[in-house]
Amino acid sequence: MKIGAFILRWRRLLGAIIVAGTVVMAAAGWRIRIGTKFIDFFPRAHRNVELTEQYRGFGGHPTVVVMVTVKHGDIFNYRTLDKLRVLTREIDWLPGVNHMEIFSLASFRVSEMKAVPGGLLLRPFMYPNIPRNAAELSALKKNVMANRGALHHLISADNRSAIVSAEINDQDIDYGEFYRQLRGLVLRNQDANHTIYVSGDPVIRSYAYHYLWAIEAVFVAACLIVILVFYLILGAYSCWWVPLLTGLLSACWGVGFGGLMGYTFDPLMLVVPFILTARNLSHGIQWQRRYYSNLNRLEERTEACVTTAQELFIPGLVAITADVTGIVFMSFSGIPVLDQLARTGTLWLTSGLWTVFIFQPILMSYLEVSHQHRGALAERLYRRLEDLGERVWELPVSPGWGRRLLLGGALMLLLVGALAAMNVPVGYNTPGTPLYRADTRVNLDGVAIARKFPIDEGWVVVTTPAYPDPQSVLSPRVLRMLDRLQTYLLRDSQVRQVISFASIAKGLDQKFDYSYPKFLAIPNSTTLAGNFWAMFRGASAPGEMDDYFSNTIATDACIRIMLGDHSRQTLARLTRRLALFERRYVRSDPALSQVRLNFLGGTAGLYAAANEVLYRTHLLNLAMVLACVLVFSSLLFRSLPAGALFVFSCLLANFTAFIYMRLVGMALTIDTVPVISLAIGLGLDYGIATVSAIQAELAYGYDLDNAIRVALRDAGESVFCTLLVMMGCLMPWLLSPALFHQHMAALLAVLITTNALAGIFILPAMISAARMRFITRGELNEEPVKLSEVTATAG
Repeated sequence: MKIGAFILRWRRLLGAIIVAGTVVMAAAGWRIRIGTKFIDFFPRAHRNVELTEQYRGFGGHPTVVVMVTVKHGDIFNYRTLDKLRVLTREIDWLPGVNHMEIFSLASFRVSEMKAVPGGLLLRPFMYPNIPRNAAELSALKKNVMANRGALHHLISADNRSAIVSAEINDQDIDYGEFYRQLRGLVLRNQDANHTIYVSGDPVIRSYAYHYLWAIEAVFVAACLIVILVFYLILGAYSCWWVPLLTGLLSACWGVGFGGLMGYTFDPLMLVVPFILTARNLSHGIQWQRRYYSNLNRLEERTEACVTTAQELFIPGLVAITADVTGIVFMSFSGIPVLDQLARTGTLWLTSGLWTVFIFQPILMSYLEVSHQHRGALAERLYRRLEDLGERVWELPVSPGWGRRLLLGGALMLLLVGALAAMNVPVGYNTPGTPLYRADTRVNLDGVAIARKFPIDEGWVVVTTPAYPDPQSVLSPRVLRMLDRLQTYLLRDSQVRQVISFASIAKGLDQKFDYSYPKFLAIPNSTTLAGNFWAMFRGASAPGEMDDYFSNTIATDACIRIMLGDHSRQTLARLTRRLALFERRYVRSDPALSQVRLNFLGGTAGLYAAANEVLYRTHLLNLAMVLACVLVFSSLLFRSLPAGALFVFSCLLANFTAFIYMRLVGMALTIDTVPVISLAIGLGLDYGIATVSAIQAELAYGYDLDNAIRVALRDAGESVFCTLLVMMGCLMPWLLSPALFHQHMAALLAVLITTNALAGIFILPAMISAARMRFITRGELNEEPVKLSEVTATAG
């Protein structure tokens, strides 16, 4: 039994199953969570991420940074210091803050060291109170200047800015509430002489809530435009709304799956589910248009449903497979957020198979369809467009300079796109974020803070034998190696500060020798260094020693590297320099045979891991999609050259997208890869629909060129209509306040348009010029139908 007849024969059972499943999934959709998990954006199996997870006590959580800057004078005045104390206290109230990891001049975690008879005294610089008189104020300033090296990441060199930094545990944080409280903190503490700046990954992730109302307005506008486009295309029929309903059903399946799996949805990624739904809407409108065409020809509703379902089920299956392959292989990246998107997107797109190609014919078999005549103005417009189409459809089948220019331009575009693909930038390239425009507050604040302070942190874990082994981290040789590493790293202008116990040991040696500068040196014995370590541990605040050692036997020590940004260039250079140092100064020294440098951890290490994985993931994704396109297209048309033809079309569209990325400076990042990967197979069904229509017309008895003309009149108009739907989905996002949405909408528009043009011009031109065997074998041996008959049939 043919698939169309099977669907209509069992329509009640199949319809009931689909409706029941949709209701269950829609109910599950209410369980989906809105928010962001920072760690989910990075590849779990990468050594950097594993290192960060293994040594969570050293940090690695996303950090919020608040900077207060005075417009006149310096920070050493009562009002500014009190404001710094208030900011430190209020940041402690933010959602998700790790209360033991708040650092500022007013924090109990920031102390000065002083040697006293019989021990070591660590005393906070300014806790719990600010200076009460001029003498205390002067003493504080002197202490800060004397400990400038240790406070470089908290007090600016010009003494006009100070920061408060705090680690955020983002496992279950409400970023909407986080942003509202942080914004209130800024507004309460700014005044005529004080400017407050905020930065850090939690700020970037929560900034979407600043524009949430605008993003929601864009979403609503896009929905209204899609409905309007549907009405303009199918409004002449009473059931023009059916594809909207089936698209909504597929959305219920996608959202419901996310709710069942307990996934968290980032509000900035709102464009992704919208595009997934738009793909199923496109399939729905193609099915509906073919149904009306068959209904006009057969004049019987059930037979038209059977015929349309039979004609489009297999091409629809291949088109959905192409869409799914563009996203399913993202799960191979090892990045949780991509894996969640791949799983959800796979079901979201696959659901179109039963909501569109099964449920839509079932629904239409019950609905009465009445054709409504167009108005006079609409009829004149339609006729003019039809006349224009008559001339346009001649381009692929007319030998001459036009077709040669068309094919030559496609080949040139492919070559230029290949060069752009090989040189596409990866990772972040600025101190701020490319998610928003450079003139937005989140980016301006990030740049302002980065000018004065290191805002990103990476760390190296030094693994050694336990104290008092000669190769323990407290031995003079290892401490000298760490001191040499610090000097070596500081030669890089983007490395602002390096913090390790080696620096503390040098300072303690000097403190216990009356602070004479000549005693600023590494302790000359393991025993002395061990004593310093014990004294520092006993005098430090709770948890402070955990920033340097992970245990009480000193086998794992942390070297903190404070960076000016986490751009791809900075992180790649840092990783290379660390590897070079390890090779030349650690592995080559037999006295350090048991010492291991493990890098790179912390937030900088997480971004470096993503940079290493993203380009490889994207290339793998593209290769797997192309392989699937080749296999399924070859099976559909029973020809390997047919598969190669669609691979060419897919490459052409994606390489054009790479050209756009190069022109606008868009890079592969943890934010853009999901949408770019989704776009790989997007719009390939345009070419499949056109080539399938050419085969069908050949079966009716037309010769090749006339079959292409007739097919383009029908399939070309259908492609144009579905293209309008996709553009209606995308164009409103160009008005979004998020630069990410603007770039993604433009990128998808470029890719879909290229796929559409390839499907209705380039592929037919190649088929006509090369007279490909997988097409021409469908020609009948009888006398071909005349062009006049083609025109009459079209009319």
